[in-house]
Amino acid sequence: MGRIGNSLSHLMLALSASLQEATVDASVHSFGDASLQAFALMSRELGRLMSTLVQARRQVWLAQSPLTETCRRTLRSVPVEPGEVFGSAALEALQRTVQARQTRQQLSGLHRNRGEDPVHCAIPKVLEFLQSLLEGGRSPATLRVYVAAISSRHARVDGNTVGCHRLVSLFLKGALRLRPPQAQRAPVWDLPLVLDALCLPPFEPLAQAELKWVSAKTAFLLAITSARRVGELHALSVSESCLRWNSDGSGVTLWPNAAFLPKGRKSQDCCALCGL
Repeated sequence: MGRIGNSLSHLMLALSASLQEATVDASVHSFGDASLQAFALMSRELGRLMSTLVQARRQVWLAQSPLTETCRRTLRSVPVEPGEVFGSAALEALQRTVQARQTRQQLSGLHRNRGEDPVHCAIPKVLEFLQSLLEGGRSPATLRVYVAAISSRHARVDGNTVGCHRLVSLFLKGALRLRPPQAQRAPVWDLPLVLDALCLPPFEPLAQAELKWVSAKTAFLLAITSARRVGELHALSVSESCLRWNSDGSGVTLWPNAAFLPKGRKSQDCCALCGL
């Protein structure tokens, strides 16, 4: 509780300082890592309270701004949610701090247990430490993080940082050859099985199915039959200029939004019509 209380005090001080600036719209104000870490330790209810304070401050700012009443009305209609103020940056900032602390603790443990000077220890001692990490299951990418942490404190060796030393560079290359990164392969799936499932509830009968299931079924069938990129499917529009129903109502033709910029393919291939 004491840790959470300290985090709350830290965040409230940062929020209070930011709201004192009359020219800053608090709804789009960004906080530093320390404040974001404090918010990450708090409950969702506290986040709603922060949003209420931000909403009140934004109302005051809008009342004092030179904007027209129509613009103010439009801005007031936008709800303020905790994610819009703090977002995922809070958890990311906390994770960065935890990772950095763990790295420092492990490095300090190395020097404390082996009696090595963290600033002037020899390169062979650094390689022994990296080898212990590799044998402990660390990936080559993680070893590079440790090398960067050592280089930030270690004195230069032969005019170069530890990370640029020839033996360290060769060691990292060897670690990569011994333990290459594993490709993340997509799991194997059975298309006929999926198609059979789409013919059963909750996707069928269509007259009784919920809109979200009908939408998911339509999106999947469109993706699997057209073999288009996600961006190309996302560019399909239901505006009047991009949608045309058949005269008998048996189908519909869709065109991508005119502002869509295809990636890596000819525009005539990506912007072709799509019939349903």
